Amino acid sequence: MSDSPNPAISPCADHPHAAVIGGQCGACTITTTDTDTATLYEAQQEAALRLAEERDGAYRERAHLVAWIAALHPAVIAPAPDVDEDGWQIVYITVGDWQMSWHISPRDAALFKDIEHVRADDPRALWDGHTTEAKYVRIRQHTRVVHINRRLQSRRNKHAETGFARGFRLHHHGAALDGAVFPSGRAVLLDLEDAGFATSAPTLDALLLHYPHANIEWADQSGTAPAPVVHSGDEQQAIAAPQVDDSAPHDGYVVHDLVRQYSGSAE
Repeated sequence: MSDSPNPAISPCADHPHAAVIGGQCGACTITTTDTDTATLYEAQQEAALRLAEERDGAYRERAHLVAWIAALHPAVIAPAPDVDEDGWQIVYITVGDWQMSWHISPRDAALFKDIEHVRADDPRALWDGHTTEAKYVRIRQHTRVVHINRRLQSRRNKHAETGFARGFRLHHHGAALDGAVFPSGRAVLLDLEDAGFATSAPTLDALLLHYPHANIEWADQSGTAPAPVVHSGDEQQAIAAPQVDDSAPHDGYVVHDLVRQYSGSAE
């Protein structure tokens, strides 16, 4: 039935109230209104269904993420005492020193089957009073800490790979001498540290020529026994090296001798 019939040809035109209701009788008006209402109701129902599906999908996605967090940190799950409907649970997760908790619906319970299930009165399942807002503040703070620690670890790893210097301790005739090898390859040994002198050479092999039968203990391998040095020199080369006493630490002049011998420079 048309919403706006032509009064000239419609029987509604003879209705005593036609002038008031726009050429339609009361029956037509009521029928049309009911039809529109039914259509609007159906549309609202469809919209509500879509919203419910989107909401349930969001909660399902959240449940997956919470289950993942629970797998990475100490966590327990217990019956929810504040929900009357059967099957609802609360998962309690401890991240750092903070407690975080989420309600878990029965449809998402399978995601938490590997989390330790405890009674509602278990001490680990006691709510510490945090609000939803406080919970997400804790998450943001912890996330920032994780990123900072990751950046620091990356720097430490980079330093370990391309560190400024690699420390070592040289054991020779009962003496333990500290030294370091720099990225350029140059080696420095504090053989007369109290006097302010050190021995330097272009390479560790060059330095070790003057310490036959020495053992090297690397700083990044502490806790292991000092290993015999492996280098290109031998005892005969050490004996042939000028102005070097093979049986004792060098005096300060050895610095100049080694620099002159191996780098061709002199002070």
